[in-house]
Amino acid sequence: MEYVLEKESGNPVDMICDKARLADMVMLGARGEFAKWSDKMLGATLEALTRLCIKPIFISPKEFRDIQKIMVAYDGSEHASKALALAAFFTSKLDLPLLLLNVNDSDQAGKQILQEAKDYLAPYKLSKLEEEVVTGDAAEKIIEISKARKVDLIIMGSYGHSRIREAILGSTTVQAMRNATVPVLMAR
Repeated sequence: MEYVLEKESGNPVDMICDKARLADMVMLGARGEFAKWSDKMLGATLEALTRLCIKPIFISPKEFRDIQKIMVAYDGSEHASKALALAAFFTSKLDLPLLLLNVNDSDQAGKQILQEAKDYLAPYKLSKLEEEVVTGDAAEKIIEISKARKVDLIIMGSYGHSRIREAILGSTTVQAMRNATVPVLMAR
């Protein structure tokens, strides 16, 4: 892997977004100046980047471990479809198990949505594909299942709810990023 080290001055978010146009992915640590309040907020730069950057963002906790199992949170939305494409790429290239997760009020609707995902994944011929449909708060369930199923990377789409809900409660994506103990790859 090749990288170039550059030192720039200016607004970090603007600089990173500008440089991201020529990259495949942006990789950041989950905590910056707000590390001591890690369960309450993300770093200001990361929070802004998740809303403004046009490329996928890989967010790593302080302690990184090898990725042995991937989970994709899939709800059938446009952003979740982009996350599914990233999950298909990584799991097929790295020959890793993939867990498809859908958080839904209806078990039947969740299974139907996951069937769409499995149909999309069929050409990748993934040998280690699991699925799970659960009910409850999406962000909480994503974190709970990632821990219970010993997932090492969560892949999910970016914002999918109304801006009003996001402003009041925070999006599922932000809540999951705040509470994840493993890296999160946010598809854009």
